[in-house]
Amino acid sequence: MAFYREDDSDIDINVTPLIDVVFILLIFFMISTTFIATPGFKINLPKANAPSIKEQDKNITIAISREGIINFDGKITGIKELKSLILSKRKRI
Repeated sequence: MAFYREDDSDIDINVTPLIDVVFILLIFFMISTTFIATPGFKINLPKANAPSIKEQDKNITIAISREGIINFDGKITGIKELKSLILSKRKRI
């Protein structure tokens, strides 16, 4: 009776367990490492006395109704005043 024998040149090495072990060692060393703070000079930095800057609203809301009523940021205005209101708002931003 003849048995089929595979050629020995087709043998592959499975490296999946090796990669798993390397990652586990990497995680172990990352967790077990202690980080030493390097000593240095302690400097007392000056504190700022300027008032804090409040962030202004950068949005401009303009709504025009079917009747032609213009609403600029919640205030009813006319078409002639609209340009000056937009320009004054842009200067504040």
